[in-house]
Amino acid sequence: MAQGSIDDMLEKSTITFPEPLTINETRKLLGYIAKTLPANINYHTAQHFSIYAENKRVVDEPGTPSVTGTIRSLKETFAADSFSSKPSDDTPKISSLRFSPMPGYELSEHRPEVVKLWKDVKTLAEAYFKLMHKK
Repeated sequence: MAQGSIDDMLEKSTITFPEPLTINETRKLLGYIAKTLPANINYHTAQHFSIYAENKRVVDEPGTPSVTGTIRSLKETFAADSFSSKPSDDTPKISSLRFSPMPGYELSEHRPEVVKLWKDVKTLAEAYFKLMHKK
């Protein structure tokens, strides 16, 4: 697969958030997507924490979060894919969600319903952030 094809695939299969989200904020985004698309979304969350003593007090710091799951459109029978989150570089938050393109396959070799799902979910995520900034 040519580098341009890989870059295009990553761009289409990744939803980069304009601002990092906590796990709970990501859950709200997924709820918005499930309601609006509509879709069934099954997901699992996890987060690393560190607890240590500092100056005679206990510090409990949140660390790397993760969200993994699947999205299945309720409108298109074959529109379903798995996704995983990417943590933010400097905060215990999530910076993006990435769908799971098939390794070694060109974008044109993916089911059109799946590629459309990626686009629709990305569009809904962008709309969600615009709504959040109006509040």
